Amino acid sequence: MPNRTLAMVMYISRSAPTTSRPDVEKVVAAARRNNELRRVTGAMMWTGRYFVQVLEGELPAVIATHKLITQDTRHHAMKVLFQGELESRNFSRWSMAFVDRPDADHLIEPLIEGIQDAESFRALRRMLFDLAMSQDPGGDRH
Repeated sequence: MPNRTLAMVMYISRSAPTTSRPDVEKVVAAARRNNELRRVTGAMMWTGRYFVQVLEGELPAVIATHKLITQDTRHHAMKVLFQGELESRNFSRWSMAFVDRPDADHLIEPLIEGIQDAESFRALRRMLFDLAMSQDPGGDRH
């Protein structure tokens, strides 16, 4: 019987200096296609300098997707903030919500040092959800 454990990975990473908005748009389009096939949901925020991404889905699909992401040269210095089981999806409306926030570096920089408690992690996840809702309340899943 397949593993039906619902899992989530949330990470931050530094954008490669050569990564441009069109590059990120291609990543988001590919993520939406691939995630739909894998039944993975999530959100990505790009500040121009940093990425924050959440992936949710069945454990094998999340692990495989995250492994592919770690090999992408458009970012580096990945730091996993959370990896574990999930009771229910937070981003079920989106195969991949995208939030472009060039003004948000100040929100990400303290996280480079690390989220020290569960409340900080939940606050970041909630912020990402709220931003995704404000930009695309209907989601990208049809």
